[in-house]
Amino acid sequence: MKARLGRHGSGWSAGDKSELQRIPEWTSLLSQGFAVASVNYTLSTSAKFPQQIHEVKASIRYLRANGFRYGLNGRIGLWGGSAGGQLAPWRARVAGFPRWKARWVDAAPPAVFRR
Repeated sequence: MKARLGRHGSGWSAGDKSELQRIPEWTSLLSQGFAVASVNYTLSTSAKFPQQIHEVKASIRYLRANGFRYGLNGRIGLWGGSAGGQLAPWRARVAGFPRWKARWVDAAPPAVFRR
């Protein structure tokens, strides 16, 4: 099963992963057979950029390492709105650079939902 990893918006300074469950795309992805995971990232009031990118990369690693528990096949797409949407291209841009290796910093693992 393919997965989609979503991040909330709210201008880097507010929001929570639970917000994603209230948008139509969430239900649409589930009905199309995707597993959907949502994650929080450290808000800009608590940590400066690029901490959020490290957390997104760590979330992807978590899903790849534990995906078998959820029936995932290792293919993970990224999506989000506003600040959360900005993290997807940033993640793609820093892929493969050792300096950007994921660091898990007191962040909770993603919440994964399947239909």
